Amino acid sequence: MEVVVLIKVLKWIDEYFEEAILVILLIVMSVLMFLNVVLRYVFSSGIIWADEVSRYSFVFSAFIGLSYCVKKRRLMRMDSLRMLLPFKGQFIVETITNLLLTVFFSYYTYAAITTVERGIRVGSKTEILRIHLWIFYLIVLFCFALASVRSIQKMVCDLKTLKKGEPAYKEAQAALKAAEGWEESGAG
Repeated sequence: MEVVVLIKVLKWIDEYFEEAILVILLIVMSVLMFLNVVLRYVFSSGIIWADEVSRYSFVFSAFIGLSYCVKKRRLMRMDSLRMLLPFKGQFIVETITNLLLTVFFSYYTYAAITTVERGIRVGSKTEILRIHLWIFYLIVLFCFALASVRSIQKMVCDLKTLKKGEPAYKEAQAALKAAEGWEESGAG
């Protein structure tokens, strides 16, 4: 029974982790910024730490958004040429792209490890909350590592679809068709 629950939890995390974090960060930023504006302009006071928390939440959302974009295949790329290729050609191009992304994100994961180590040695803290900066560097390290994992997941997924004889990039084709329908309806 516990194994089934654990599997369900892991599937939920795999599917919704980035979205949940992004929603939480957006709520935190929005509430803090709104409260701070009201307090400053209506009551001539404010929450001294709100700007710092909002700033770090925004930065964290950018990095976790990177992993989300990899997972949803929403990174900036040129899809029109690849869509003209046969299934195996799409697979080869997508695999090369994901390999390059994995190398890139792995390199930055390693660079983030050295940054965290340096941050621990130096002991710098944030200006207002006095939180060690290496904690925020650790978040960056986590986000690059997660983007690497998501890139590898996409390669495995593409390999499975290739074995089934389906296009390696079904999501892009569906999105392209939806966008064409959007433009034809006059909405775009």
